[in-house]
Amino acid sequence: MAAASIAVEPTHYWPDGADVVYSNASFRFGITDRLEWDLLSFRYALLDDAPTGTTPSAPLSLALEAGLMGIGYSSIDGTILMPEVQLRMAKHLAGRWRFDAGAWWLGFWSSSGTVHAFFNRETLWVEGRPASQIEIDASATRQLADRFALGLGAHAAQTQTCLEVACDWMSRSVWGSLSLSFRPAHWVTLTLATALGTRARSSSFAPISDPDMPPPTLPLRVDWLSGTGDVAFYW
Repeated sequence: MAAASIAVEPTHYWPDGADVVYSNASFRFGITDRLEWDLLSFRYALLDDAPTGTTPSAPLSLALEAGLMGIGYSSIDGTILMPEVQLRMAKHLAGRWRFDAGAWWLGFWSSSGTVHAFFNRETLWVEGRPASQIEIDASATRQLADRFALGLGAHAAQTQTCLEVACDWMSRSVWGSLSLSFRPAHWVTLTLATALGTRARSSSFAPISDPDMPPPTLPLRVDWLSGTGDVAFYW
């Protein structure tokens, strides 16, 4: 089985009132019942709580994914790599509930060496290399009817100025999400979602500025509200 999806996420930030549109596309191909290929990474299901024939189901589903989220090259940065590792867990209950939790590490590296970290003023996204992000999440999905499902999630993330996890943090984010999915046919799923969150930066960070100019001002925190439209196809 294969799956392809595309999502568009318009987001509004406070206090500067910035509007940003994010997009994402993905493709997955099932090589075996447990191994998936995702273009630049592979996911393997260590456990599966769905029974297969006469084989009893595992107590929960557990999958590990590793590889690259992105790769590129530029004349300034040289080779650019975004390695990632994910661990996902899921549990189905009573036929209509699914609980999910996971942890994700994403790195940012380039062969040109160090690029000093800096913030986008409007969103407090961290730029610079090397850097990494750790994200954890937990969610619950309720099957409302044969074609509708409602999801509720909680998320937290931290960005730091190295590829390890034990260095100075640059920003921390928390957000909640609510989604509604509709499957009009077995080969397509439509999802609408919204998220509300906040991101704070480290107060010890000193913005890089021109010595002849006053240092730029950065907010200590930004809040955001987003809406997402996603369509996924299966075959």
